[in-house]
Amino acid sequence: ITLSSATFDGSGADTDLGLNFTSDAFASNLSVGSSTSFSGLDDAGIQLNNESAGEVTVDGATFADSAGDGVNITGGFGNNTAITDATFSNVSTGINVDSVSSEFNLTAHFNSFTDNTDGVLVDDSSADDVNLTFNDFVDNTDGLNVSDTSSAVNAKFNFWGDSTGPDALDQLGNDGPFSTANGFGDSVTLSGSGDANVFPFLQQSIDDFSAEQLAGDQPVLIENPAHISNADGNQEVFVTVLDESKGITDDQVFITGDSGFNTAPNQE
Repeated sequence: ITLSSATFDGSGADTDLGLNFTSDAFASNLSVGSSTSFSGLDDAGIQLNNESAGEVTVDGATFADSAGDGVNITGGFGNNTAITDATFSNVSTGINVDSVSSEFNLTAHFNSFTDNTDGVLVDDSSADDVNLTFNDFVDNTDGLNVSDTSSAVNAKFNFWGDSTGPDALDQLGNDGPFSTANGFGDSVTLSGSGDANVFPFLQQSIDDFSAEQLAGDQPVLIENPAHISNADGNQEVFVTVLDESKGITDDQVFITGDSGFNTAPNQE
């Protein structure tokens, strides 16, 4: 199933869902392309329920001005979902991942989350592979909210609305490697067994990336409080960014100094 340049507008119509797929209705792949928009919906723009044999790709869609979520993935949904270049603005939760199985895989890259209650919410998840990298989280009540997960959410290399990084001090502790996590950006909330890796973070919005940066030919400034080494608490570190069309994962990121790019891959 492929959709492109479609409009789902429930404004004034008491409409719950834009697209609703369950195990009975969804046995093939779903691709939602650019210029597809979802607005005015009470529950979700796209809702994916229960086990499915299909894979989901959302590329360039817009989710806005809705009481419900942008994308809601609930109830054991067990396959690959890739969300890129999407915009989530003034919705309840941009991407809501709830009670998914260990087979579930989410990659969310180069998305914008603005003025939502939660940018991304991951709750009661057994998934081992939730990757949220190179996204913008700006002016959300919580940029990232993680509760009761079996594995840490990979939320490295995101911009949190301020060059000082996310406001995560209360969640990550007052001592140890995250003792400087009191940024002025969107908050990161962890509860129960919820865990997330949010460092290093971007110090510039993905909207400000040049073509050279998107192609990996120009460095992007990041901050890594876990590796601070100088007296004033600042360390300039650069990261090369690969072409977004390839789907960036943590093992493809190279951290370097300002002397060049001939270094080893990212290491904890």
